[in-house]
Amino acid sequence: MIIIAILIAIIVPSFGWFLTVSDKGKSVFSANDSNLGQQSLKNQVEALRNEVKVNPQDPTARLKLANAYYDLGEQVRHGTAPDQAIPYFKQAVEEYKEVIKIKQDINVLVDMATAAFRSGQYELAEKTFNEAITAKPDFLNALVNYGMFLMDAKGLFGCNRAVEHSIDEGEPYSRRSSTH
Repeated sequence: MIIIAILIAIIVPSFGWFLTVSDKGKSVFSANDSNLGQQSLKNQVEALRNEVKVNPQDPTARLKLANAYYDLGEQVRHGTAPDQAIPYFKQAVEEYKEVIKIKQDINVLVDMATAAFRSGQYELAEKTFNEAITAKPDFLNALVNYGMFLMDAKGLFGCNRAVEHSIDEGEPYSRRSSTH
């Protein structure tokens, strides 16, 4: 199962890149399409922020807000100014943290780790991925995203560490001894 997760982690981003990049290395989508998508997401974020202000303890509204920030970050990251995506991912992390305070959810934990990864908060990302994998060692979404994190943030060698993760031991690589 882990080998499949790692293969997916390697193949899916490559396939996605292939679909969204033309032969000249430019996005297939026009800048106008990207701007429309970003504006729509910004409007969604604003509406959800207002909803959260009314009921800050509503985990559903907070999760929608966190996901909207994440989606906006992804939209900007794939646009013309990828560095401008970082604040959106950081805000997504903060909203995911608030959701987790209200309601524990392994999916939200993985989403938070992924947003932390996208915002350059590598220590938080690794800690949170490890927490999710410890809680549910066979959770494919956590394993795939952790593999992508290791591959991107720590190079391909780091990705090999995810393969060494033992589901039977239920312990993320970073906490295992070097004798394994």
